[in-house]
Amino acid sequence: MIPATLPRFEARRQQAVDALAPLLPLHDARLGCIVRLAQRWFATDVCAVSLSDREVQRFVARSGGDIAEVPREAAFCAHVVASRAPLVVPDLRLDRRFRDHPFVLGEPQLRFYAGAPLFSQDGQVLGTLCLLHSQPRPFGAAEVQALQDHALLAQGELDRLARARQDETTGLPTLAVFEALAAARIEDARRQGQPEALALFDLAGMTRINADFGRAAGDRAIADFAQALRTAFQGGDALLGRLRGDAFAVLLRGADAAQWSRRLMQLRVETDRLNDSPQQSYELRFGWGQADVRLNDSGDVLRQALSRADEQ
Repeated sequence: MIPATLPRFEARRQQAVDALAPLLPLHDARLGCIVRLAQRWFATDVCAVSLSDREVQRFVARSGGDIAEVPREAAFCAHVVASRAPLVVPDLRLDRRFRDHPFVLGEPQLRFYAGAPLFSQDGQVLGTLCLLHSQPRPFGAAEVQALQDHALLAQGELDRLARARQDETTGLPTLAVFEALAAARIEDARRQGQPEALALFDLAGMTRINADFGRAAGDRAIADFAQALRTAFQGGDALLGRLRGDAFAVLLRGADAAQWSRRLMQLRVETDRLNDSPQQSYELRFGWGQADVRLNDSGDVLRQALSRADEQ
């Protein structure tokens, strides 16, 4: 197996994935419809929409098969992400990159792969629409075009989800979306037996920033702090949201005190960097509180954790 190289602008690409991933529901009906239609159209065992994260590739919609994620270094789709172009492998056993892949040599004994890239609104490759099959097969130019057409449908749905579910100023999930996504994550944490913790962040001095420098400066301060949060808590284990004007929340899975300390230190590094900028006419300061989500408690454990974090 020959892993794909990282894209040239991987950091920028990962930022686009970090911005989108928290906005995706666990099951989106339209993405599900797209992959079912494509699976029937191409008559393959599996059709999926993949999202290529730092370490893993996640299938955010899938028709057929039972694999939810794979290590990125072992993902066929990583080659599509690297090349930014469709990839067709008529017979995986005859391709030196994949002939000794565990999914080719063992279950599910794949023989065919085709994938087309899915782009963000700023042109970064988020993942793919891909096809997998247990038998080798030819795949001509007309079929490649049809695959790209189906990929455009999936890409449009990802764009729609992002626009509909994000705060306009920061690009983070709104309060309602954060609560819905957090509730789904908490149920998953219960099943997995993994701890979740929640932190609230308040950006201080917003009234004065708006009064002294204008509403545009206030919006810029909110957006800058949101980006600092993204950088400090980057990765698939953190869910971020904007709760109200100057209040933000972070739900973090499996974090101990040392990890929280590292994340907070990184957040302070990011806000200090912004404050040291000669273009910055105001200072970003924040307060915070943190509470564990008590997964075994009755009632709305998310709101209970929000209340405890707010009291700190």
